[in-house]
Amino acid sequence: MTDSFYFDNTNGVKTLRCRALDEIGFKKHCFTTRAGGVSRGYLSETNLSFSREARENVLENYRRVFEAAGFSGSAVLSNQEHTDIVLTVDGTHKTGGFWTADRAADGFVTNERGLCLVIFVADCVPVIIADPQKKAAACVHSGWRGTALGITAAAVRKLMQNYGCDPRDMTAAVGPCIGACCYEVGQDVFDGFTARDLSLSRFFEKKTGGKYMLDLNGANRAVLESAGLLPENIHLSCECTYCNSDIYYSHRATNGKRGNMAAMVEI
Repeated sequence: MTDSFYFDNTNGVKTLRCRALDEIGFKKHCFTTRAGGVSRGYLSETNLSFSREARENVLENYRRVFEAAGFSGSAVLSNQEHTDIVLTVDGTHKTGGFWTADRAADGFVTNERGLCLVIFVADCVPVIIADPQKKAAACVHSGWRGTALGITAAAVRKLMQNYGCDPRDMTAAVGPCIGACCYEVGQDVFDGFTARDLSLSRFFEKKTGGKYMLDLNGANRAVLESAGLLPENIHLSCECTYCNSDIYYSHRATNGKRGNMAAMVEI
């Protein structure tokens, strides 16, 4: 883990936080881990996916995370399909509970106070982007397809279009994901990843047998820099979910027997 990140264990709920977001006034944020909830078995302990177990367990997990992180209680949940679609949400989405996107969406932007943006991961890349000048934020799920499509850049553009944000004022926190040490992919992923931009091939390390190791952290940093963020304002946790599957849910490490973590941010 890099110095930009630290673990918080408020009320026994273990979350990962980014110091840089704290310092610009976005203290209400977190990347969840497995610890602190009521889920059991292979879902233990803080599964945040309603489709994977009894609703009452998931609601209790959210209650514990929200209380530990200081979120207000109104949240929007992504409907992820590995797209580059980023939805704008506002006060009409504040229900006092959960609003799930009614169409495919792998990210959100908002300038609405008291509305928690939530995306889900279990190896894919969670990214939080915040602008302290315009008081706006984005939360993005970026798997290999979303990274290749440039979803974080799409979120930056939407922040600019909606709220007049300047990328040079933005800070990005890239949370735990499967690392280049463990993310082995085949020729199909290499071809799909580089189809729009062959320069992205630099994030692949070629192995034998038509296999590659893919660096999603580096690729997401590059996409954010191409969108105009300053290098010094992009913070990578460098926490590998596969290497640390006792702390984080990892789809690959468990052959799909896992819950979902979340990245969350609220203005």
